[in-house]
Amino acid sequence: MKQSHGNGFTLIEMVTVMAIIGILAAFAVPTYNNHLQSSRRTDAMTALLMVQSNQTMWRANNVAYTANLTGDLGWSSSDTPDGFYTLSLSNISATTYTVTATPKNGTTQESDSCGVFVLNQEGPDISTSNKKLCWKKN
Repeated sequence: MKQSHGNGFTLIEMVTVMAIIGILAAFAVPTYNNHLQSSRRTDAMTALLMVQSNQTMWRANNVAYTANLTGDLGWSSSDTPDGFYTLSLSNISATTYTVTATPKNGTTQESDSCGVFVLNQEGPDISTSNKKLCWKKN
């Protein structure tokens, strides 16, 4: 009696393919997440630079910088444009201000290695090598 072989895949072939897919996914998913976090950092950097520009224009017409992000500087909320960070102003005086972009809870940025971005009247905080790397100021 002749044995007939079907045209399908064997269990060994299917397990091998699944193992290869699993190995590829183990490398691809973290790399994708890192790339996603990196691209979303621009949300914080762009917002901080916009606030810096707004503060410069405000200060040109007033005796001190303003602490009112949503009123005097014209922002509709304290969120960055893409909503991954929350902005806050501090250290406000006639000659200084600090604006901070903090990752919002529940977003992928919450676990980002760059964490909080800080900028003052002199520019971005690049006081450590990690901060320089995050601001791409090597």
